[in-house]
Amino acid sequence: MTNDSRERGAVIPFLALCISVIVLVGAFSVDLGRAMVLRRDLQRVADITALDASKFLTSGTATSQLTSVRNAAVRSAARNNWTLDPSDVHLVQLSGDTWTRIDTSTAVPDGVEVVAHGSVSYDFQPGGTSTTRSAVASRQSAAGVEIGTDLATIDTSEATMLNRVFGVFGGNSGMALDLVSWRGLATGDVTLGDLAVAAGSSDTDAFLTTTTTYGQQLQIVARALTAEGDTATATAVDAYRDALSATVTGLTVRAGDFLSFSTGDADSVAGASLDVLSLLRGELFLARQGIAVSGTFGSNVPGIGNVTLNAQVVHPPTIAFGPVGTSATNGQISFNVSTSLLGVPVQLGASAATGSATLTSVACTAIGPSASATASARTTLTGLTLSLANLPISLGLTAAPPTTLSFASPFTWINSQHVGATTLGLATTLGGALGPLGPILGTAVNGLLAPLENAVVSPILRGLGVSVAGADVAVLDPVCLPPVLSR
Repeated sequence: MTNDSRERGAVIPFLALCISVIVLVGAFSVDLGRAMVLRRDLQRVADITALDASKFLTSGTATSQLTSVRNAAVRSAARNNWTLDPSDVHLVQLSGDTWTRIDTSTAVPDGVEVVAHGSVSYDFQPGGTSTTRSAVASRQSAAGVEIGTDLATIDTSEATMLNRVFGVFGGNSGMALDLVSWRGLATGDVTLGDLAVAAGSSDTDAFLTTTTTYGQQLQIVARALTAEGDTATATAVDAYRDALSATVTGLTVRAGDFLSFSTGDADSVAGASLDVLSLLRGELFLARQGIAVSGTFGSNVPGIGNVTLNAQVVHPPTIAFGPVGTSATNGQISFNVSTSLLGVPVQLGASAATGSATLTSVACTAIGPSASATASARTTLTGLTLSLANLPISLGLTAAPPTTLSFASPFTWINSQHVGATTLGLATTLGGALGPLGPILGTAVNGLLAPLENAVVSPILRGLGVSVAGADVAVLDPVCLPPVLSR
């Protein structure tokens, strides 16, 4: 018998073994696949249900809204052909990176957690498996927050001083806007979306990331104002551009470096109204990066000599858009202002002056514009010095503590709120220091202190974007966005 005859049929046992293994693996794969499909379906139900239920969150306590949120989740699950037990829906609060259930708490929830349970029986092996999937959806809100100085009440002396301050920054010390123009810039508003349209950008994000000259930015602002029907402010912007003349044509700027966004999509706040003077001031400072300003100019106030300004702007004023927790900081500067009162040298300076504002809440009851918001603001002032006739005088100013401010519609800079001190109090400080020198000298100097502060010092610092020992804060366009999955 040949070897071929002896080996005939030897492959059959091997083939049978292979077929058995293939069938076993296939059966296991089918059962495993069913379990994977179950987990996918559970996650889908948990995600959709959590998102739907989070739309019913209010600013009330957890206990007051637990039932309504759970009912909304049950209805959502039923629409997706799933049965959800109300006890598997929880109200949660975020602490750091951890979500904590607060169903019976008086705290305000930040989101909704949904836990979906399911089981599957195996077809090719005994038993089955049970699994759960969960999702957390949270409310999403955003707003703009701006901190700076309120220039809406510019008087004649402030207009004169602002001409000189902005002239120094723009490279044209002979700038001469009239009072009407400065007031027009200070009280005018323009929306972010209209700026993007006027720039010919495809969307708001494209506008923020496009670099242009400062002169082109002024043209964009004027076109946007004209499109909004605000021809008076547009005329003031054109006058401002003409006053700066060719000194700014070579300065490049990008609006996104002045307008800070952390919302992920700038179009979501395209309707925010921006104060025109804040916008122009911030972009001018950006265009002159690393600004160190020095200049000497007449005060135009009888009894007050020429004013010498030396200032270093650490960073320009910022308007920030984003969720709760977003902060904006006004122009942090070091400055020194020197002048004379009746021939007596006076010098005022600070090593750092700054203010910050943080968005602390946006009232979200439905997707769309919000009716209210709050912000926390504080100011700091360090190294403040004052000397009279080369003798140091203590001012005793302290930083304004954090202050919570509440805002309601309309959300524009005109409705900004002030925190901290309103003045330096030079009259009280110097009046007390000069008292021993005699009533005549004290009365004469006191008559000059208010004009010195109101017509010289304050306008200079306002032009630089700083309100010493105080600040003005505004919340811009708070909006409640669609909820997002947070876990």
